[in-house]
Amino acid sequence: MADLYEVTVKTELGKYHGIIEFIKGEDGALSGVFEIMRSRSDFTGTYDKDGNVGFSGSIDLSVGKIDYSVRGRIEGKEFFGEADTKVGKFEIKPSKRKPKEHRFPYVGEDTESASPLAEYTDVDGIN
Repeated sequence: MADLYEVTVKTELGKYHGIIEFIKGEDGALSGVFEIMRSRSDFTGTYDKDGNVGFSGSIDLSVGKIDYSVRGRIEGKEFFGEADTKVGKFEIKPSKRKPKEHRFPYVGEDTESASPLAEYTDVDGIN
């Protein structure tokens, strides 16, 4: 079963909203998807019974490919963490945005087969 967490990543260039999807396996194995800045990254990692998680992956952004390692904690329906990358460390906090019903398709992906993960809009309805 997958758990979705709406997050905001605070960088030196601003705040970016996204989604982290965790799929918990047996014996503390973790996999999932991280969506941010119209990019998608599969990751692998671990979790424990206290809500601590660690995962790593690589994401292709407009500035290039960035490898990342995240350490964090699940608290109820929220995720708090920190991403460590070659360009710095970035705080990850729960998002204060509301999801839209649909999200953008990826390049080369037709809209009918798009992932069910949500796109976001500001709380006041302005993108």
